[in-house]
Amino acid sequence: MRIKYIDNLLQTSMTIRYKGRSLTIDHLVIDTGAAMCLLFTYIFCDGCFI
Repeated sequence: MRIKYIDNLLQTSMTIRYKGRSLTIDHLVIDTGAAMCLLFTYIFCDGCFI
């Protein structure tokens, strides 16, 4: 994992793979004090990315 410091924020990228498909999220902010999850399950539907 490569972590970058951009605009005073820790950022990285993440790739999710499922059933041969992939989704890459760039500039994902790392928040160590987050009270909730950034990725919610409703963005995925029956093996397809919405």
